[in-house]
Amino acid sequence: MSPRNPAVNAQKRELSKSKILDAAQALFTERGYDATTMAQVSRHAAPDDQLAAVIDAVLQTAAEQPQIIAMHLALLLQPDAADMLADAEHHWEDQLADILKNMLAARGDSGQAWLLFRATLMGAAYGIVSPYMPMPYTLTRERLFAQYHLNHELGSPPHPSPA
Repeated sequence: MSPRNPAVNAQKRELSKSKILDAAQALFTERGYDATTMAQVSRHAAPDDQLAAVIDAVLQTAAEQPQIIAMHLALLLQPDAADMLADAEHHWEDQLADILKNMLAARGDSGQAWLLFRATLMGAAYGIVSPYMPMPYTLTRERLFAQYHLNHELGSPPHPSPA
């Protein structure tokens, strides 16, 4: 069952429709109708949704499977691990860089914004798994969403705790 009521769902649908129409109009004006694909319209219409999904995926992984984030950090700190994992790591890092560059560019962020976003997100994930002073998941999400001017209902918001 959806945690949102029907009125909120209808409002979100209307907002999505508006984003898609605005993106289509902007792309049609810029490139022409025949040179614009639905995939381009979708990417242009939903960069905030994509950014929210990336943030939530990383933070949820940190909160629900901290051993994955801890292992990643431990491997990064091993002197020989970087050489051993270099090829695989570079492949995934290059793909991630392209995704982040395109996503942030679609939001109008500068060409190097993806580097700061990646570092900020990794720091947040490490903060959540810290055994000494862990960052609270909800607070970390709130701060990242505020920093990137994202609506807190995008992505996968945490469910409120039962009273």
